[in-house]
Amino acid sequence: MRLRYEHWIEGLQWDWCISRQRHFGVPFPVWSCKKCSSIIVADEKDLPIEPLSIKPKGKCKCGSTEFEGEMDVMDTWATSSVTPQIILNWAKDNTSKLEFEKMYPCSLRPQAHDIIRTWAFYTIVKGVYHNNQAPWKDIVISGHVLDPKGEAMHKSKGNTVEPGVVLEKYPADALRFWAAGSRLGDDLRYLDKDLATGQKTITKLWNAFNFTQITLENYKFKETKLEIVDQWILSKLNETIKTCTESFEIYEYSKSKAAIELFFWKDFCDNYLELIKYRLYSEQESKEKESAKYTLYTCLFNILKLFAPIMPYITEELYHNMFMKNEKINSIHLNKWPETIKIDNKKALEIGEELVKVASYARQEKTKIGKSLKEPIKVLKVDNLILKEVERDIKAVTQAEKIKYGKELKAEF
Repeated sequence: MRLRYEHWIEGLQWDWCISRQRHFGVPFPVWSCKKCSSIIVADEKDLPIEPLSIKPKGKCKCGSTEFEGEMDVMDTWATSSVTPQIILNWAKDNTSKLEFEKMYPCSLRPQAHDIIRTWAFYTIVKGVYHNNQAPWKDIVISGHVLDPKGEAMHKSKGNTVEPGVVLEKYPADALRFWAAGSRLGDDLRYLDKDLATGQKTITKLWNAFNFTQITLENYKFKETKLEIVDQWILSKLNETIKTCTESFEIYEYSKSKAAIELFFWKDFCDNYLELIKYRLYSEQESKEKESAKYTLYTCLFNILKLFAPIMPYITEELYHNMFMKNEKINSIHLNKWPETIKIDNKKALEIGEELVKVASYARQEKTKIGKSLKEPIKVLKVDNLILKEVERDIKAVTQAEKIKYGKELKAEF
């Protein structure tokens, strides 16, 4: 996008024509003398003024009192190019000017790529001209929504999609989830299946929280010694927090969305929840169960925070259902952004990844031969000695009766 802007500037070979022949627009406060054609400009104290209905005060230098108001109106970019100054009351009074100096330049200008050469360029020109600096610190360029074939939407083509119709079928969070998948400056096709994915994610969040709500009912959050599996998922969460934070800071929200989506579906739901079920379902309270509860609470709370900018409604509802009582803050959106959690065991990430590999292998083998996932494995041979530290977890998740360590990964039924 920056190159597009630079190429436009480098290729400029004409002046900016700021007048247009239209019925509506901001009028020029200008008259011409009918006798000598001299130009009369309104006094600043008389602005705003409509020159077609109001005549200038006094006479022309030639003595004439007959004037013709300017019929042309300003190009729309002539006024929209000073929107930062307008919203900050730049031209009003000394108090406003002091406030203006505190807030100018603005933090951000969001806009689409089709008006880089107009709105973006002209606003920068006017900012530098009037205030000696660009009017914002960052500019974020979005693309356009295209039809399913990748073509621009036009009423004449009959390929438009009405937002109201979409929102009758899908919740607003699903629409936001789909929109957050667009990369900066790139156009995005409207595909129904992508909104359906957003709907599935909302449902998955709801189900995951329902699954854990009974376990965490009346849970009082406190630090505890963590099991290796719990340290693994928190290490994965740390990676996700880091990616999301860095991506949001440079407005790459699609990368943030992809990172939290992958963590939630794959690492948390598909793997972690399966790995800790035996601890959660245990009737006895133990340090292992306490570790699982602590980690579950931490993961779920941070998942909500990371999803919140993209799906504000479902995250707010789930926060009220499960966390507000403990956190004592009225909204998920008023909470602090997630920070990484200190994990002392540097090997936890490697051990956890190996454990996930073994669990996935066992599931695949049972599916391949048509056995239930609850079917016991008589002997499970694993190919990495570091898994001895999580042997109990392996047996629980794979239903293995015996574990052997060697050079291959193999299940014997």
